[in-house]
Amino acid sequence: MVVDMQSKFAKYWDEYSLILAMAAVLDPRIKLQMLREAYHKLDPRTSEKKVEVVRKSLELLYKEYSSKSPEKSPLEDDIDDDLLELERCIQFGSNNEGINLNMYLVDTKVDISAFSDMEVLDYWKDKQHRYGDLALLARDILSIPITTVASESSLHI
Repeated sequence: MVVDMQSKFAKYWDEYSLILAMAAVLDPRIKLQMLREAYHKLDPRTSEKKVEVVRKSLELLYKEYSSKSPEKSPLEDDIDDDLLELERCIQFGSNNEGINLNMYLVDTKVDISAFSDMEVLDYWKDKQHRYGDLALLARDILSIPITTVASESSLHI
C-alpha cells in the first residue's frame, strides 16, 4: 500500500497543475518566492523550469486579459486622457505592457503568519485600483473550484 501511495504522490508532483500553481502565485502570501521554495524542496533539478513555466503562462494569460479590457477603468473616466498617459509614462516608462503583473510580483509578500486567515478574493477586490486587469484575472482564477479525486478512490467508499 505504501509503494502504491508513493507512486501516486510522485505522479501528482510530476504532473503539477499549472492552474493551481498560478493560483498560488496570485495569493499575496505565497507569490513566486514560496512556490520556488516548494518546487525546490520537491525536486531541485526541475524547480526553476517549473517556476519559469508558471511565470510565462501567467504573463500570457495576463496579456490576453489586458488586450480584452477597455482602455480606461470606470475610475479613470473623469481624468483627462493626456494627463493620465503622462502619469503612466512618468511612473512606469513608455511601455505599459505587463506592468501590473510585474508590479505585483516585485511588491513585498504579505506576511503569512500575520494574515493566515486572509480572504484572498477580498484582497484582490480591495487592490483592483492598484493592479487593474490583474485583479480581474486573479479573481477569475481564484474562484475556480479546484478539486481532484482519483476515480479509483471513489470506488473504496
